[in-house]
Amino acid sequence: MNDLDLFMTQVALNNVPDAFNLNCHKYSEMVGAYSSRQYVTSTKGMWGIVDLQWTKKLSEFIGDRTCLEVMAGAGWLAKALSIHGVDIHATDNYKNHQKTRFKTVYDVEKMDAVKAAKKYHNKEILIMSWPPYRDSIAFNTLRAWHNNKSPSHQTVIYIGEGWDGCTADDKFHKHFHIEKDCDDLGIEYPNWFGIHDTVFVGHFI
Repeated sequence: MNDLDLFMTQVALNNVPDAFNLNCHKYSEMVGAYSSRQYVTSTKGMWGIVDLQWTKKLSEFIGDRTCLEVMAGAGWLAKALSIHGVDIHATDNYKNHQKTRFKTVYDVEKMDAVKAAKKYHNKEILIMSWPPYRDSIAFNTLRAWHNNKSPSHQTVIYIGEGWDGCTADDKFHKHFHIEKDCDDLGIEYPNWFGIHDTVFVGHFI
């Protein structure tokens, strides 16, 4: 069993995979990777790749700070971080996808992201992973989090692509000030072939 097959087997069982390693050198490997990504996004509700390897590094940055994850999908990231001991609450209103298409792997409260940012303003870190493309929800949530937090508690972890990428909208990228990236965090973040998402830490400006 190769690395991709092992990853997919663990995902199929609703287990957070230990690691993800993908090297596409042949056309058949690229096709296989594309099919695998289609399966985990549409069937399992995992958009960014989640494994126990890179999330361990993220959990070390988070430490004992409490987290709110919005737009959590099936809850893969929240589950991985909770395995590492992070105190995290996950929400999603499933507006842009149907929860009935996949089973959650973590307890995800059905709630709009902006409402969650206001209700759970006592949390210390906001996490947004793969917010929908060309949609104002990421910016509106970022602003709501900023408006309900003291200056020292406005940390946001954003996982997605940058300017001109396929996550969030231009307004979000304009107002999200990046403080740290994967290099600063010591994270080796895995990507699907042709996808350029990564991990950023920042705040609203």
